[in-house]
Amino acid sequence: MMDDLKDLAAATTLYVALECAGFLTGVGQDTTVMVRSIPLRGFDQQMAGLVTDYMQAYGTRFSQGCVPQRVDKLPSGLLQVTWTNPQTGGQETDCFDSVLWAV
Repeated sequence: MMDDLKDLAAATTLYVALECAGFLTGVGQDTTVMVRSIPLRGFDQQMAGLVTDYMQAYGTRFSQGCVPQRVDKLPSGLLQVTWTNPQTGGQETDCFDSVLWAV
């Protein structure tokens, strides 16, 4: 199964999503975490910054200012995620093999 998973989006920054993104990056998967506002809300933000800096240094990508709107399955089998960027007010999209939606 891991061979089929090439690019993954985690559509939240709850600690569970960051844990999953970290281990998936660790086993060689391209992983993007979509951040709505701040990672690990409610946690000490100095520690949250250290965690996300460490994850970025080891290859996890973070997309800031993303409010996911929908996920569409394309004929190719890829999942197209559409989100609103609150800073620009515009909609953006990207395609992934899998999406982890931790709520």
